Amino acid sequence: KLMAGLRRRLEAGGVEFIEGRAMEGFRRDGAVARAVLSGGESIEASRFVVATGAMTPMLNDHLGFKIPIEPGKGYSITSARTDSMPVHPLIFEDSHVAVTPMTTGLRIGSTMEFVGYNTSIHPRRLSLLTAAAAKYLREPVAGEVEETWYGWRPMVWDGRPIIDQAPAHKNVWIAAGHSMLGLSMATGTGRLMTELVSGDRPHVDPKPYRASRFL
Repeated sequence: KLMAGLRRRLEAGGVEFIEGRAMEGFRRDGAVARAVLSGGESIEASRFVVATGAMTPMLNDHLGFKIPIEPGKGYSITSARTDSMPVHPLIFEDSHVAVTPMTTGLRIGSTMEFVGYNTSIHPRRLSLLTAAAAKYLREPVAGEVEETWYGWRPMVWDGRPIIDQAPAHKNVWIAAGHSMLGLSMATGTGRLMTELVSGDRPHVDPKPYRASRFL
């Protein structure tokens, strides 16, 4: 509901979404980016923000430095609803496993695996989720399993995101590396990025988030 609401709000403000297309780099004029290259098309703009999460290191050569983001792989299992499933979201602190009841089912998720951009789903990792949930739930996965899933968290070793101008360009900015707090930090990051791109006075000190701390 949150993401759908954000999309409706953005589209009402004139934002256009182009989905299912890889970013291949920038068309440059010296230190100024003129367009994003994608699928054989050149998408022109005067300013660009790269907010690509755990995939940001794929653009190292285009952004001008080695971005220290590591993909922290997490897993989840989504099953159908049952009468015995919890009503409220839960976190089991001993295992850091989270249980999220939804109108469409029940999701159990957790783990932090550093294996690079590995796309496989390991059954042992999934069994850790169900074993942890079984300590507290009558039926941790009682309904039919609808999805087993993995995702990469954009982890940075000092725990702070990168919100700054890209070293290789005068008009490209980076907003990535929020670890496990991307959703809760999104509004503050959006405001700070708007101020930096527009040249307005930042509402918070941007120094702790500068890319230069890694250069």
